[in-house]
Amino acid sequence: MAEYIDDFHWAVPKAYINALTLCLFGKGDILYSNSSGYKAWGDASAGTECIQVKTAPVTDYIVNSNDVLSTQQAATSNYKVFKSNWDKELTIEIFKLESMEKETITTTQGHLFSFLWKGDRDFLSSETNHTVPLMPGKIKLTKYIDSIKKALGETDKNDVIFVMPYSLLNSVLASKFLNLRNKIKKEFKFNEVDISLQEAGIDEYQSYLPTTRLKCFVANTTRIEGFRDIVKEALWPVKKSNFLLKDILKGDNKKIGTKSNISNHGLFISPKKRKFVGQELISFDHSPFYRYRLDCDKIDAIDMKLCTYLTNIFTDCPNHLFKKSARTSDLCCSLKRKFCLSNYKKHELIDLAERSREFTKYKSRHENLQKYFLDNDPYSIAVEIPLWLEPGEFVDYNKFWGTNQTITGHIDLLRYNENKVEVWDYKPNAADEWCAAHQVFIYTISLACRTGLPITMFKCGYFDEKNLYEVDWNVAE
Repeated sequence: MAEYIDDFHWAVPKAYINALTLCLFGKGDILYSNSSGYKAWGDASAGTECIQVKTAPVTDYIVNSNDVLSTQQAATSNYKVFKSNWDKELTIEIFKLESMEKETITTTQGHLFSFLWKGDRDFLSSETNHTVPLMPGKIKLTKYIDSIKKALGETDKNDVIFVMPYSLLNSVLASKFLNLRNKIKKEFKFNEVDISLQEAGIDEYQSYLPTTRLKCFVANTTRIEGFRDIVKEALWPVKKSNFLLKDILKGDNKKIGTKSNISNHGLFISPKKRKFVGQELISFDHSPFYRYRLDCDKIDAIDMKLCTYLTNIFTDCPNHLFKKSARTSDLCCSLKRKFCLSNYKKHELIDLAERSREFTKYKSRHENLQKYFLDNDPYSIAVEIPLWLEPGEFVDYNKFWGTNQTITGHIDLLRYNENKVEVWDYKPNAADEWCAAHQVFIYTISLACRTGLPITMFKCGYFDEKNLYEVDWNVAE
């Protein structure tokens, strides 16, 4: 027995998913008003109608490659094809099986799509005004969080919820959904709930692509970050771009890779909310553990792009990338780039580092120094900031870094002073370091890429209690 696509007035078999996804019916396609028409005609129900496509334009389009379905670009590409085909002309024959009286109609791909969807004969007329359906990915779910919670009904205080738009006619969302479901199933017990757009209170819900609904994963667990990590890993896009890393050094950050946030894919509802007051702390298991601290009382005075990145780290750090990657500290010694360094024997960071020796709350000298700086330096805003660069983000990635692995690292200390973003690394024996300049160089490039800020806004270097070395960008080779 054939399976049919829900939400269409006509009985459209699932074999036509590709035609509906691209709004591209071809010559010879045959559809019936109900499922009985697909049986022997003598068994068809009374009043069963049939449509046969007699002529249709030849349309050039690119079939998705294997990895494209994982990218947001694929959804955009398919939608462009859908819209470009919407007004393309085609000819159909429509008739009732009982009488076999045929009527030939010249219409468009979009009018035929709307007729199959709504069932109103007027949609076959080129004079009928109708618009291209909106894609599910356009729904701003954060706007409807209260109505979504209401539609879900009573939930437990420990329930962690992820909501994502879904449509059988959007291959990208369908692929994401299946991938996420399979990954969650391996580690969590969960309930899967379908909510219609109407139930969720979505504005103009009838304007979206048919079969659109919200898929909700509800897990009762205290492992909030573990659940969030699975969502991030499952939905993390495969990046492939034409951008050049060398453009970053020229101050051109308009061509950087796509930023990736959970909110781009769905709505994560956590039973715990961060207040972003005072010093916020989160520990990342990046082998070893890193304690990322952000002084939220200071971030109102910093650049908005930097502020967004630093606050999003709490929810959107791709921890899975740190499991198998090239560490900045290991990679920097293999780089052949040369730097001119300015050495200072007197500097406010040297003084702060010396005074921080009196602070011994933690076992690690690094952590004591970092906490002291956040407490006593008005320009220190964050410590142990996670960073990453992915090979697919840049064409010249391998040529620039000499590796095809993802590069990850953590900035010891980040300051913001006089509209300059300062990247610093604490090195206990700074005078003996021979590749620390490369390390902070990679950190700075990474942060420029992640934030979209021009490299001219940055300064970087390393220090201890006796020396500070600042990298001169203008003579880097």
